[in-house]
Amino acid sequence: MIRPMWMRRVLLGLVTLAGLVFIIGLDYLPAGTTWTGLAGAAVVVGLVLGVTGVYLWQYQREIWETDRLLVLWSLVAVGTLGLAQVFGAPRFSNYLVPAPAGAMLLSILLRPRPALFSSAAFAILVGLTAEQQFPTVVAVFIGGLVGVFACRQVNHRADFGAAGLLVGAACAIAALATGLLEGLPIYPAIATNAAYALGSGLLAAVVTIGVLPFLEQLFGLITPIKLLELASPAHPLLRRLQLEAPGTYHHSLMVANMAEAAAEAVGADALLARVGTYYHDIGKLRRPAFFVENQGGIDNPHDKMTPSLSALTVSAHVRDGMDLAREYGLPEPVADFIPQHHGTALLTYFYHQALERGDPLDEFAFRYEGPKPQTPEAAVVMLADAAEAAVRSLNRPTPDRLEDVVRRIIRDKLEDGQLDECGLTFRDLDRIAAAFARILAGVLHPRLEYPDLEGELARRRRDRPAKAR
Repeated sequence: MIRPMWMRRVLLGLVTLAGLVFIIGLDYLPAGTTWTGLAGAAVVVGLVLGVTGVYLWQYQREIWETDRLLVLWSLVAVGTLGLAQVFGAPRFSNYLVPAPAGAMLLSILLRPRPALFSSAAFAILVGLTAEQQFPTVVAVFIGGLVGVFACRQVNHRADFGAAGLLVGAACAIAALATGLLEGLPIYPAIATNAAYALGSGLLAAVVTIGVLPFLEQLFGLITPIKLLELASPAHPLLRRLQLEAPGTYHHSLMVANMAEAAAEAVGADALLARVGTYYHDIGKLRRPAFFVENQGGIDNPHDKMTPSLSALTVSAHVRDGMDLAREYGLPEPVADFIPQHHGTALLTYFYHQALERGDPLDEFAFRYEGPKPQTPEAAVVMLADAAEAAVRSLNRPTPDRLEDVVRRIIRDKLEDGQLDECGLTFRDLDRIAAAFARILAGVLHPRLEYPDLEGELARRRRDRPAKAR
């Protein structure tokens, strides 16, 4: 029996095949090509899609099992071939086709590895619309590969300009090399082709920067550029956090520094960890006074509540945070930090308070709903959040004491099963502990005791009138 997922994959493949063959047919049929020629092109397209599907199934299982990511790949493939139809010969030149934009988009939105594989697939598809010209296939393939490499560290919009220049230069060199291989004259044939190829790289950068925000929004994906936008203190949610829950805001900044350093130490996405930390406690905006970091100068409302009610109130900030994330349209990878940074952990303070009171206990009533951290980034934020809260109570935060506390926190989370699903190793945990200790030692270093400045200023004010007399 065919599973529904496989039926969706087959249907999507057929729709993609139809779209690609239709675009190719716009070139083939008007040129007098027989239906058998178009059928041959359809077989080639089918082979390309089939091999790509097998590759994704074998080596990129996350993409294969996610419908929206497969639809994204199909949309980029059809769009790439459409660009070849618009910019290729006879309208302009086959060397002007901005086909590397497809590989660049996939590198940013998915991952570099499937984008590298797709570069070959797109080169074959574009070659079908370029009358099977070998030089065009080579230029598109080389440009796609260079585009993937150039877009690995794109953090600002301006970086696309540099990526476009690299892609254009690579395509121009490919055009020069294939022109020499064919025995074309340097001028004007090779020079013209190289100029068009250089323009294709710049055009690919323009297409990528223009299309990227729409694909991000349409498919709910997140890129480094989007993360940098979310990290801005001017974001409405972060602005509210600064004004309505300043203690939580500054706590988030401290935890973000720790999480970023630890993520870098274990090879995780440091920028995602930082931005996820900024928003992990936004649910406290609903009841900021119920959290100790926001209680400066006011009575603690938990003093008048039972431990079970206090635990229920505190744990509710996770659900409140998810509501705010949906209200403000936070991307899913960022919103996932809100429930996962607590996992199913026990609210230890209120649980032990209830034990001391002799209340009837259900341990699950004192635990967060979860889920446990599913990624290394979420686990790092969980550990940083717990470690930062624990070291705040130390009277003499020496480096050794800080590291002891950090390692105890990590050990407790490990024994409680909170790190079972995140993929971190024991070596990773050791590196995380070292990174936390280094950051905390830099912030909580010993300080000199200053003299009583207020008393000194008051004495000087008293002495001033006496000297004037």
